[in-house]
Amino acid sequence: MVGAFVADCRARNLSPATVEFYLEGPTSYRHFGRDDGRALTLADLDLDIARSWLADFVERGRRPATVATRARAPRDFGRWIEAQGYARDHRTAAYAVTSPCHARPNEA
Repeated sequence: MVGAFVADCRARNLSPATVEFYLEGPTSYRHFGRDDGRALTLADLDLDIARSWLADFVERGRRPATVATRARAPRDFGRWIEAQGYARDHRTAAYAVTSPCHARPNEA
């Protein structure tokens, strides 16, 4: 499915850097969630794993803007899945990263 997504990106004449970005996101997500060599499928898109994947970037000291950018690739992949009719509601729609400037303080 990722291959079809990347082919669609190329057919839309997206820049090679954008295509590479879109390919790297799902690949990184798949390796984080489970690295058994299988291609990423719709069933692999899990919000809990995605949140852990993004939290891992934060724990490794990535800037909030970088983490937000990383969230974009699987979110856009999920939107593409939905647009292609593979799913009614993509599970990546809830991938959101709140900027620290806009984060609400924890309430006790």
